[in-house]
Amino acid sequence: MKHLIKKINDYTGKLYAGADLNDEHLQARFLTKLQREKADGKSCELMLKKIIKEQVKAHSKYMAKLNAAASSSRIITDISVFVLWKRSRVWGYNPKAEITVDFNDNSREKYTGRASGYGYDKKSAATAEAFNQSPELMKMLYEKCNKPQPNKELLPYGSGYGPLPYFEGGVGFQCHEEILNVLGFSSMKVADGSTVDVWHFSNVKAKKQQK
Repeated sequence: MKHLIKKINDYTGKLYAGADLNDEHLQARFLTKLQREKADGKSCELMLKKIIKEQVKAHSKYMAKLNAAASSSRIITDISVFVLWKRSRVWGYNPKAEITVDFNDNSREKYTGRASGYGYDKKSAATAEAFNQSPELMKMLYEKCNKPQPNKELLPYGSGYGPLPYFEGGVGFQCHEEILNVLGFSSMKVADGSTVDVWHFSNVKAKKQQK
């Protein structure tokens, strides 16, 4: 995952930790022009020190996610998505997404996600929460983006911002479907009702290898 590690380093600025905080290039990397103009040298140094400390913490967080996903050897064969809509007196209908992930070793994992409120796409918010809990699905996203090109050139819209891709919430479930298609899944809508939505995704390559 060398390209993703480089993206993490570039995004968080870990390579700058311990560097000269008075360096103009380093200040330009992390501070806005207005911040640099209004602050004196000492203030810039303090702001930069705080920012870099936060970035180093972020680097550790991203690396932990990457390592957790990379450590799994299971291959996803199928994903079933079940969305149940339940009425709320305050927020109208709210979705609960239940994701069932089947693997090549005949094991299975289940994940859930929920959403409420209004003014955004709640269905994809719920499915994103569930999808992002699967280390094996994250591994497929990471492997797809383990290339020099920017992640946005490797995955469709809705695959997140930052060095590591993920399923964004609120973007519409069709975006999640497109991402899964790019990862090699065929998709089928099983049910589309007023209170229940069901999809099934099959890993085409993994299915061929099982035969």
